[in-house]
Amino acid sequence: MQHTAGISNAEKLRVDWKKRWPNFRPEEVLSMDGLTFLEYGYLPIQMSLLDKLEKLREFIGKPIIVNSGVNTHRGYRSISENSKLEGAATHSWHCKGCAADVSIAGMTPFEVGEVATKLGFTGVGIYDTFTHIDIRLGEYVTWDFRGKN
Repeated sequence: MQHTAGISNAEKLRVDWKKRWPNFRPEEVLSMDGLTFLEYGYLPIQMSLLDKLEKLREFIGKPIIVNSGVNTHRGYRSISENSKLEGAATHSWHCKGCAADVSIAGMTPFEVGEVATKLGFTGVGIYDTFTHIDIRLGEYVTWDFRGKN
């Protein structure tokens, strides 16, 4: 058993994060509310989403931008943060810690969506400047909002 006296849950979580998801920092995938949860030792985003994002990053071999240039478009966002976004779904997968909006330099949102589908993401939405990917349970869902946002 590893000795962890004096180490908070938040510190342990950050150390574990660096080992398991080396290509992503919490600040990249968690909203401001999500970072607050992390400081209290609670991970508001699904580990399986982070695992798939890491797998996508390794498969493509290029950095993934999780915020698509807009700080509120991250992986996890709280219901409060989500309600302030124009056009965000009321029951967003982001609020469940199961979704991320991503872009990858040199790839179109459609190309990112194709690769994400091959790697097992079950929700894929194509937008003008980013791709929404999620790990919803049940059937596979896609949508194309290019030219509509």
